[in-house]
Amino acid sequence: MIFPIRPFHTNQRNELKKMIKIYFYDNGVLNTLLGDYRDPSSRRDIGSLWENFLFSERRKYLAQ
Repeated sequence: MIFPIRPFHTNQRNELKKMIKIYFYDNGVLNTLLGDYRDPSSRRDIGSLWENFLFSERRKYLAQ
């Protein structure tokens, strides 16, 4: 349900400094952990929600 993604850099020092990104298979899991069920248009993290949605849908598509 959770997909950690390590950053990719050609410079290994920069790769070690960057944080791992965590994506969720379903945005509902993310909303539950955050406890935020408001309309997406009124949320401050709309960019993160879209990024997570696009990543998870692409992953589902590639798994077919």
